Amino acid sequence: MLRACFSFQIMNQYQQPVVHAFAYYPELRFGSTLGQSVLTCTFPSLRLNVGEFRLRTFLSEPPGGEIYESIDGICPFEVIRTDKTALWGWRPEVCAYHEELDWTSTEL
Repeated sequence: MLRACFSFQIMNQYQQPVVHAFAYYPELRFGSTLGQSVLTCTFPSLRLNVGEFRLRTFLSEPPGGEIYESIDGICPFEVIRTDKTALWGWRPEVCAYHEELDWTSTEL
């Protein structure tokens, strides 16, 4: 693999992709020599909504090249909220993730 590409999606319980992360040549070189390559992906502040999730992975060359492997439904995990409550409760069907935000109010 001279120009390796790896990506993964975080899939929710409705089989919808909610996050897509990718690493590819030439920004990141891996898999071009014998042995193992370890890729580490860090999300500084992942804000998934509550629910059940799994990963879908893809290992390939750039578009038009060889597809080496795709794996679906691995690494199951669940997100729950314990930090605060919502008036209607935390429900997975409401949204895919929560954005950091601030509200203000101005009375006119």
